[in-house]
Amino acid sequence: MLIYRRAHAVSCARHAGAVLPIIVGVAALVFLSRLLADAAGFPPAAALKLLGFTLLQYAPQFLTVSVAAGVALALARAFNEMEMDAWFSLGLGLRHFVFPAMLFALPVALLTAALSVEGSPWAARAGDEFRAALSRSVAPENLRPGVFGRDRDGNAYFIESEDGEISGVFLARRKGDLHEVILSGGIRRAPDGGVRLESGRLYRIPQLSDESEDAFAPADRMAFDELEIIPPPSEEGERRARARLWENLRWDIPADRAEMVWRVNMPLSVLLLALCAPLLTRGRPRGRTGRGHGFAAALLLFAFHLNLLYLARDAVADETAPGWLGMLFPHLMAGGAALALGLPGLLRR
Repeated sequence: MLIYRRAHAVSCARHAGAVLPIIVGVAALVFLSRLLADAAGFPPAAALKLLGFTLLQYAPQFLTVSVAAGVALALARAFNEMEMDAWFSLGLGLRHFVFPAMLFALPVALLTAALSVEGSPWAARAGDEFRAALSRSVAPENLRPGVFGRDRDGNAYFIESEDGEISGVFLARRKGDLHEVILSGGIRRAPDGGVRLESGRLYRIPQLSDESEDAFAPADRMAFDELEIIPPPSEEGERRARARLWENLRWDIPADRAEMVWRVNMPLSVLLLALCAPLLTRGRPRGRTGRGHGFAAALLLFAFHLNLLYLARDAVADETAPGWLGMLFPHLMAGGAALALGLPGLLRR
């Protein structure tokens, strides 16, 4: 009895450890491509740091899918290599594999709970603060004179300099349906932390429809003595619920209640998927379904369950569902789906 429990728990851990780097690597490529596209003007080291914060923020989801895939792959391999027939001949049914699977999943659930409650929100806060600092660092006064530069919002700057002093600033940006071109004689940082242009002209050019013969309408010109182009940093107040500490969340506030439901649901999903994954792994010995069948089924179950968790969080935030229902509904639905998919295989045995 102890032999098969230990062997199955080790097999689950081995398969989950093999799946986790693959999932993190794929997610890192996706996140990095988005960061490089959104972080124009940021140094490469800053993009990598933002990538680290993003991966830590989504670490609970990575651990959850790795547990589901690890348990499913371990049993799928046993079915594929006819090991399960040997265990069944000894009187061990599929229910006997629940305990070693949960034995493997419990430490991961505890780690997921720690990350979900504190680690992921800390990464969200640190990422937001780092992005805010970077947005200040790519302000026009920090760009090199004589070359065009862009900030993270896509605004194009050109700074003229004579004898080390700024003699002119060109700014092109888009605000809604308007194209704005600003010519200024100087730039400075205000005491409140904002960035302002001095003594210049602002041209606003509305974009016409595609049916118009001309691409743009006549520009509106406006002279200014001072124009704020980068607002001062916002006052430190309550951040969004997803970035706040657990002790700062309140159950009587819908957004906070939804965030608390989400953080509690993440470790519960680890245990649920570890419990449901064995139901999706039964296949023909040495057949074509094999390990790929278990991995695909685990991914589909995880995707279905994750969407239910998002739906429950939004419903609690909108006050269309109570908090207790947001904690029960996703797990009951995912468990029912796994049971419906796996029950025919159990009945055929």
